[in-house]
Amino acid sequence: MIPVLMLPGSGHPNGGDGVTEDFMRHLDPSRFAPRIVSYPATGFGLGSTYASSRDAGIAALHGAAQGLDRFVVGGYSQGAVAAGDFAEQWLMRHEGDPAELHRLAGVALIADGRRPPGALTSTPGHPTAPGYG
Repeated sequence: MIPVLMLPGSGHPNGGDGVTEDFMRHLDPSRFAPRIVSYPATGFGLGSTYASSRDAGIAALHGAAQGLDRFVVGGYSQGAVAAGDFAEQWLMRHEGDPAELHRLAGVALIADGRRPPGALTSTPGHPTAPGYG
């Protein structure tokens, strides 16, 4: 069973944005154990700054990953930005340690604000998605 650590979108620090929960519902329960990782999910006039909320999300994922042999991270919107930044930091921090590097088994970014227009990314076996985010 692989834990899936999910960060929801802005304004939903504990989940409830609909997209995150729908994604989690579609995971195979015999293979994955999804859960929401709480973080401020603020910005855009909702409280603390977007940057500090993103950083708190990254820190929350680091904490949630402690002690896990293998895990997946993911997020929706602001949560996707934080999860992607977490994955980038993880890869850079552990590039010389294959065992530690491979604890991060996957990344799922939904409506990622860092995906530029025209990016050639897609779900395996499906055509490239148009647009950005």
